[in-house]
Amino acid sequence: AKAMVLTNDHLIIAGPRDVADEKSLWGRSNDKIFKTAMAQQTQWLKGSHGGVMQIYSKATGKKLSEYKLATLPSFDGLIAANGKLYMITDKGEVICFQGK
Repeated sequence: AKAMVLTNDHLIIAGPRDVADEKSLWGRSNDKIFKTAMAQQTQWLKGSHGGVMQIYSKATGKKLSEYKLATLPSFDGLIAANGKLYMITDKGEVICFQGK
């Protein structure tokens, strides 16, 4: 997660997708599969594929929804206020999400 916010009912997390299972790749840094996975993860971290926003229930911890983002949030760039969610992007833009 690059940004997250806790509301009355939800935990909202946004950032690059985690595509490399580092635990399964431990000790395999010379293998082609490691280098491929790390290259893909680097592309996500740089924002080449946009990002992902996930919404979890505060009460149960269950993931309620997931949305593809065109860009990454800036570090700590989520704000919830008055029923809306604001995201500051890594490019300095402000995006407002409203409704369901």
